[in-house]
Amino acid sequence: MPSLLQSLNIGDGYQVVDAGLFKVRVRSLTFADVAELEVALGMLRAVVDTDGKKKKPSPQSPENARKTAALMQEITCACVTQASKDGEKWEPMEIVADLAKQHAGRNRLWVGRLSKTVISEVVKAAQAGYVEAQEAFATFPGGS
Repeated sequence: MPSLLQSLNIGDGYQVVDAGLFKVRVRSLTFADVAELEVALGMLRAVVDTDGKKKKPSPQSPENARKTAALMQEITCACVTQASKDGEKWEPMEIVADLAKQHAGRNRLWVGRLSKTVISEVVKAAQAGYVEAQEAFATFPGGS
């Protein structure tokens, strides 16, 4: 008989993102992450319709753009946990916010080395895992 969590089929909480020369495993956002980042994610959603078509961008101040980018980098630093060249053998990896903390021998990579596209994909993957888990729990009696 499957356990409660197995019956919910919520997966392992990780998504894989192709970062070009390597792949990264991204943990799902937690409720606390989402609560802190809701404003930035809302700004991102505001420029894309639910059907994936871009809306006309609303005017955004440089300060808000910097805040949104900084929060996306924070998500990337918090949620990337492993890296792999082939997607088979995974090694611990840490994305760091401070260039001085980058250290190849310790698998620490400065977030500034990642492209805007990779950071966006990491954020989407982290958010998707959270949404999937919430949807799975909502189907369980008493879930919300």
